[in-house]
Amino acid sequence: MSNFVRGILATLVVLVLGGWLYLKLGYAELRAKPEPSWLELELAVTAIDASAARHAPRQQNPMASTEGNLLDGARLYRTSVRTVTAGPITP
Repeated sequence: MSNFVRGILATLVVLVLGGWLYLKLGYAELRAKPEPSWLELELAVTAIDASAARHAPRQQNPMASTEGNLLDGARLYRTSVRTVTAGPITP
């Protein structure tokens, strides 16, 4: 049992010293507006997806996926994009 406790203490000491060295050697990004790292992006996207899945109401799509509805949506999208970009759309 004492080896187990020593292992835990040694792990904590290594983590604290590693964190201190990380900061002391200047690896921490301390700019006012740094780009998020890939880990931050992955964690944020995962958290947002999980929260949305948990809190979003469970309901059926009110619009059926028929060919007519899809064509109407495509026409509306093309009209909206043409209005915003003020130019022709070439697929």
